[in-house]
Amino acid sequence: MYDIDPKQTTANSDNKKSKLERMSAGEWCGGEADAEQSAAFWRAKDLAWEFNQTRPSDKEKCRQILTELLGELGEGSAAVSPFNVDYGFNIKIGPHSLSTTVHT
Repeated sequence: MYDIDPKQTTANSDNKKSKLERMSAGEWCGGEADAEQSAAFWRAKDLAWEFNQTRPSDKEKCRQILTELLGELGEGSAAVSPFNVDYGFNIKIGPHSLSTTVHT
């Protein structure tokens, strides 16, 4: 669905970390978002929107979306809407957990 995989970011031509890599590492990335960071943000917003529009009883589709969105989704885990994230890939939900809150 998306051309970028935020889990596999690329460094710029100067062999420095990209803004998305710095942000993911908890480092200051200041200024406006670059194309990679912006794409990751909107990817997460689109997937969260899709998750929130899915019937809660469609557990297979909900899990599929969360698996694509999150850094890790443990076995037997689930989330309920409304579900909102900024990037999602840095969120890990352990096994047999239920998430009922907003994430960033």
